[in-house]
Amino acid sequence: MKNLIVWLTMLLLVLISSQFAYAAVKKSKSPMKSKKAVMKEEVKCPVTGDNVDPATTKLKTVYKGKPYYFCCPGCPEEFAKDPEKYIRQTKK
Repeated sequence: MKNLIVWLTMLLLVLISSQFAYAAVKKSKSPMKSKKAVMKEEVKCPVTGDNVDPATTKLKTVYKGKPYYFCCPGCPEEFAKDPEKYIRQTKK
Protein backbone atom coordinates (compact mmCIF):
# COMPACT_ATOMS: atom_id res chain seq x y z
CA MET A 1 0.00 0.00 0.00
CA LYS A 2 2.85 2.35 0.86
CA ASN A 3 4.43 1.73 -2.57
CA LEU A 4 1.14 2.56 -4.26
CA ILE A 5 0.89 5.90 -2.42
CA VAL A 6 4.49 6.75 -3.33
CA TRP A 7 3.88 5.77 -6.96
CA LEU A 8 0.66 7.81 -7.19
CA THR A 9 2.35 10.83 -5.57
CA MET A 10 5.20 10.68 -8.07
CA LEU A 11 2.76 10.34 -10.95
CA LEU A 12 0.81 13.35 -9.70
CA LEU A 13 4.00 15.42 -9.40
CA VAL A 14 5.04 14.50 -12.95
CA LEU A 15 1.64 15.47 -14.32
CA ILE A 16 1.61 18.79 -12.47
CA SER A 17 5.15 19.70 -13.53
CA SER A 18 4.44 18.81 -17.15
CA GLN A 19 1.43 21.15 -17.11
CA PHE A 20 3.59 24.01 -15.82
CA ALA A 21 6.23 23.28 -18.46
CA TYR A 22 3.60 23.18 -21.21
CA ALA A 23 2.10 26.48 -20.06
CA ALA A 24 5.53 28.14 -20.03
CA VAL A 25 6.38 26.93 -23.54
CA LYS A 26 2.97 27.91 -24.86
CA LYS A 27 3.31 31.40 -23.37
CA SER A 28 6.85 32.05 -24.63
CA LYS A 29 6.59 30.50 -28.10
CA SER A 30 3.27 31.57 -29.46
CA PRO A 31 3.18 31.01 -33.26
CA MET A 32 2.03 34.57 -33.92
CA LYS A 33 4.81 36.09 -31.83
CA SER A 34 7.50 34.03 -33.50
CA LYS A 35 6.22 34.93 -37.00
CA LYS A 36 6.27 38.61 -36.14
CA ALA A 37 9.80 38.36 -34.82
CA VAL A 38 10.97 36.75 -38.05
CA MET A 39 9.15 39.12 -40.37
CA LYS A 40 11.19 42.04 -41.63
CA GLU A 41 9.74 45.46 -42.17
CA GLU A 42 9.99 46.21 -45.87
CA VAL A 43 9.09 49.33 -47.79
CA LYS A 44 8.94 50.06 -51.50
CA CYS A 45 11.61 51.95 -53.40
CA PRO A 46 9.74 55.02 -54.68
CA VAL A 47 11.56 54.86 -58.04
CA THR A 48 11.37 51.16 -58.99
CA GLY A 49 8.74 49.81 -56.59
CA ASP A 50 11.09 47.05 -55.43
CA ASN A 51 11.04 45.90 -51.80
CA VAL A 52 13.68 47.48 -49.57
CA ASP A 53 14.64 46.58 -46.01
CA PRO A 54 15.13 49.92 -44.20
CA ALA A 55 17.21 48.23 -41.51
CA THR A 56 19.90 47.15 -43.95
CA THR A 57 19.92 49.64 -46.83
CA LYS A 58 22.34 52.54 -46.82
CA LEU A 59 20.42 54.29 -49.57
CA LYS A 60 18.10 56.69 -47.78
CA THR A 61 16.97 60.27 -48.09
CA VAL A 62 14.54 62.44 -46.15
CA TYR A 63 12.09 64.58 -48.07
CA LYS A 64 9.64 66.87 -46.26
CA GLY A 65 10.42 65.09 -43.00
CA LYS A 66 9.67 61.60 -44.30
CA PRO A 67 12.36 58.97 -44.95
CA TYR A 68 12.55 57.26 -48.34
CA TYR A 69 14.60 54.11 -48.94
CA PHE A 70 16.06 52.99 -52.24
CA CYS A 71 17.00 49.67 -53.79
CA CYS A 72 20.02 50.70 -55.88
CA PRO A 73 22.54 53.57 -56.15
CA GLY A 74 20.86 55.27 -59.13
CA CYS A 75 17.48 55.62 -57.43
CA PRO A 76 18.31 58.45 -54.96
CA GLU A 77 19.61 60.58 -57.86
CA GLU A 78 16.51 59.88 -59.93
CA PHE A 79 14.25 60.64 -56.96
CA ALA A 80 16.05 63.96 -56.33
CA LYS A 81 15.22 65.14 -59.87
CA ASP A 82 11.45 65.10 -59.19
CA PRO A 83 10.48 63.80 -55.73
CA GLU A 84 6.81 64.75 -56.06
CA LYS A 85 6.48 62.59 -59.19
CA TYR A 86 7.69 59.50 -57.35
CA ILE A 87 5.67 60.24 -54.24
CA ARG A 88 2.50 60.47 -56.36
CA GLN A 89 3.36 57.15 -58.02
CA THR A 90 3.81 55.43 -54.67
CA LYS A 91 0.41 56.56 -53.46
CA LYS A 92 -1.35 54.93 -56.44
